[in-house]
Amino acid sequence: NGYADRLWPGLAEASVPVFSSVLASEPLPSELAARVMPGRQVLYESGLVTVYCRVDAAGRLVIGGRGPMRPSSDAASMGAVRRHAEHLWPELASVAWDYAWNGRVSITPDHLPKLHAPRAGLLIAYGYNGRGVALSTALGAHLAESLTGSVTTETLPLPVSDMKRIAFHRFWPIGVQGAIAASRFRQMIADLF
Repeated sequence: NGYADRLWPGLAEASVPVFSSVLASEPLPSELAARVMPGRQVLYESGLVTVYCRVDAAGRLVIGGRGPMRPSSDAASMGAVRRHAEHLWPELASVAWDYAWNGRVSITPDHLPKLHAPRAGLLIAYGYNGRGVALSTALGAHLAESLTGSVTTETLPLPVSDMKRIAFHRFWPIGVQGAIAASRFRQMIADLF
C-alpha cells in the first residue's frame, strides 16, 4: 500500500510512502547466534526509530528499519540499520551483510490503518504503517465477506471513513527526511541518559 500512486483519486495523497530497509547478515557463527535472540522470537521495537528483526532458519540476522528514502539493494546505503544492529549486539561489527533490500510502506497522519468505501462494491484498506503483513492478511477475510454480502461494512473490524488528502503532500520527501532525522536525534539523546 506504499505504492498506491493513481490507483484511486486521492489515495496517493492520503498517506505518505516511507521506505523500510532490511539487511540480512551472513549465517552467524553458532556461538554468536546463541546470543542474538536465542529463543528465535521476532523483535519489533516501536520506539522513536522503528526496528524489527529475527534470526532466520539459516542463522542470518534479518533486521529492518529506516534507511535510504529511495529504492536500494545496497547494504552500504543502509548504515543506520547496520549501526542499530551493532548497538543491540556489538559482536555484529565483524559480520558481513549478504543481502539488502527495501520497499515503501504507507504511513497515515495518525499512524492508524484506514478503510474506505468510495462506491458500492469497492473497499480500500491501506495505511498499515509498517505492520501490514499480518494486519492486511487478517483484514482480507473480513473485506471479502463484506464484498460478498456475508457481513456489512458496519461489522468490519475497522471503521469505514472518508478519504482525506494530506495538506502539502507533494513535499512528503522533505517531511519524511525531517521526521526521521528528528527521531534519530531524540533517540541519540535518550541513549545518552
